[in-house]
Amino acid sequence: MKNNIAQQLTFADLKNFIKVHYLKNRTIVSRDIPSIIDDVEKVTGLPVTRHRYRSGEEHGTWVVPPRWDIKEAWLKDTTGTVIASYVDHPLFVAPYSKSVRRTVSREELLAHTITQPKQPDAFQYNWRYAMNATLRLKDWGISLPQQIVDALSDGPFEICIDAETEDGEMIVGDIVLKGEEPDTFLFVADYCHPGQANDSFSGLAMFMKIMQALSRESKRRYTYRLLIVPETIGSAVYIASDPEKIKHVFGSLFSDSVGYGEKWYLKATRTGESYLDTVAAECARVFNDIGTSPFWSLTGNDEYIFDAVQVGISSLALMKYPFIQYHTSNDTPDRIQEQDMTRAHEIVMHMVNVLEQDAVFESVHSVPFWMSRYDLFADAIYERESHVRNFNIVYHLLDGSTSVLQIARALNCRFDEIYPYFQSMEKNGLVRKKDARPWNMDQRLRTIVHH
Repeated sequence: MKNNIAQQLTFADLKNFIKVHYLKNRTIVSRDIPSIIDDVEKVTGLPVTRHRYRSGEEHGTWVVPPRWDIKEAWLKDTTGTVIASYVDHPLFVAPYSKSVRRTVSREELLAHTITQPKQPDAFQYNWRYAMNATLRLKDWGISLPQQIVDALSDGPFEICIDAETEDGEMIVGDIVLKGEEPDTFLFVADYCHPGQANDSFSGLAMFMKIMQALSRESKRRYTYRLLIVPETIGSAVYIASDPEKIKHVFGSLFSDSVGYGEKWYLKATRTGESYLDTVAAECARVFNDIGTSPFWSLTGNDEYIFDAVQVGISSLALMKYPFIQYHTSNDTPDRIQEQDMTRAHEIVMHMVNVLEQDAVFESVHSVPFWMSRYDLFADAIYERESHVRNFNIVYHLLDGSTSVLQIARALNCRFDEIYPYFQSMEKNGLVRKKDARPWNMDQRLRTIVHH
């Protein structure tokens, strides 16, 4: 496959998308979500199917919450001076906090307030009210910068959270690019995390560019799908409402926080031994700045839903982590780096290219072929490295049940270092592709022979 990068969305386009929407009320159900999904469609030029789930619907124990929007929210001192408000930043109020308006003591105020001392000038994201069934709309909570808390008087204070709650719809956006085969690779991104740019939104923006690039390919072997969801509950409800929707999905990749951070990571799947883990190992060989980490490490997102034992779709996660602005109002669009967004795009496109090309080959003949007759031989003395590689491919690893990518991993080399050898064997009628899915093959790491 060739990438038409020049025709794709520019970094400026992606950053502008983030700037336009990042301060909106990006929670599970709100008035702002439809405009975000609409703009994904407009910016990419790709049709977005909108799966709608009404408030109160229950799918697999997950209940869609009501629409939650803020009319006004503020904290005032005894003189009526506003100390902080929702106008300052949407993280001032915890999403799905209940409404409250009354006078509170300093002690009570602090019991309902979170801070981030490591970012003393920032509001901290409090996700617990939205995600925790015991807290959602049952209590109230705010965030204040640590430096404001340190300067608070003895009180009392007046707190106002005027939250509008009524029945609405949770929306899951869905972009599908059909391939020659129904087998589907799934990209998953979140639209939630209000007032934050890198966390969630950078992953969505990157996948928008990926989908537009793939849409311009004249030929696709597999089908590619991008799901745009509110974290965790969106994926759970999408699957539980109709499990048939994922019957062709053989793997998924979640991504967020790819705009800046300390180190690149491709998190392993739950088993750590799936075909996608072989894909991740290939990416780590090609991009030497990528680290790998266990499934239950770093931060967890929708890969936990798709790769759970009840669902069983092997799922990787791509992120650049950690970053000190994580879950705070200091996670702003101006910090998003073009080189990091570009790197994420390169990693994912390499992954796609390998998926598209990987195959399982079997020998045509009942004995190993005469290698030197077809210029597929390397001398054991003068071309030692190539000799060992070629010998292992033909005599040891070409068993009809091991894909080219698995063979590359066994040989500790890149996919593109050995794929041309298979093309030469196929061109000379020495091997043929099997009608087999690489991800269904035995994924145990093969050993090689140092002949």
